[in-house]
Amino acid sequence: MRSRVLFAVSIVSSIFATSAAFADEVVVGEPACEPACRAGYACVKGVCMSACNPPCGASDTCTPAGQCAQKQVTPPPPTYTPSDAPPSDPTRGDPTKKAGYQTHDGGYVRLALGGGGIFSTIKDTNDATVSAGAVALEIAFGGTPFPGFVVGGGIFGASTASQPSLSQGGKTVTIDRATVSMLGLFVDWYPNPKDGWHVQGAVGPTALQLTAQAGGNSLNGTGFGALVGGGYEWFVSEQWSIGILGRLQYASPSVSFSTGTTTLTSTKYESSTWAPALMFAATYH
Repeated sequence: MRSRVLFAVSIVSSIFATSAAFADEVVVGEPACEPACRAGYACVKGVCMSACNPPCGASDTCTPAGQCAQKQVTPPPPTYTPSDAPPSDPTRGDPTKKAGYQTHDGGYVRLALGGGGIFSTIKDTNDATVSAGAVALEIAFGGTPFPGFVVGGGIFGASTASQPSLSQGGKTVTIDRATVSMLGLFVDWYPNPKDGWHVQGAVGPTALQLTAQAGGNSLNGTGFGALVGGGYEWFVSEQWSIGILGRLQYASPSVSFSTGTTTLTSTKYESSTWAPALMFAATYH
């Protein structure tokens, strides 16, 4: 009986020993990492750890193959020096920096009005002279082929503001009006296109008319004329300027007597006329 008990105990002990040995050979699965580890890291017991051993330095990174490699450094954005900086609009927000601002260039219009005089000499056996105060006028249009240099055309003239006196052979009579006018080509030059100093000159056909209401007679004719002038202007806006203009106009027409449209005599008289003026001018340029 005793031998049977010992045999049974021996069988049970063998079974437990075999089970323990088999358990030692079974590999228990490791827990997975959630989320999955990024490149260069491996999952060890549920924890993402560097695949490189020893760990990489601060300037290196661990590759998926478990090797340290130098980090790729992104270069900083380029900086610009004043010489290669992107161009900007210098006129933005500052009209004084706009091209052509308060500069004598482009289209040109001038209106001028002032006072002066007319002094004429009619050449005869006894020369006759005419003199009187006058109102002077100028209307001119042009363009600027070069900065500060204007060319164009205009009307330049003067007409007596009071009855002029005509003197001949020691005798003086009063007539009603004297007028000198020219349709001419002109130049106007501003040495500094941003400054107001300027000089002008013009040439063209000129008419002279001396009128007496009594009898409706007049002494008139056409010929050559010219003028010179100059002055200074101040800008009052982006393109407009106002200023003072001094001018001297000359005419040398051949004149004859007429009544209305009828010539009283075929005799023509040489003449010369001077018309100085000081004027107020408004110029768009």
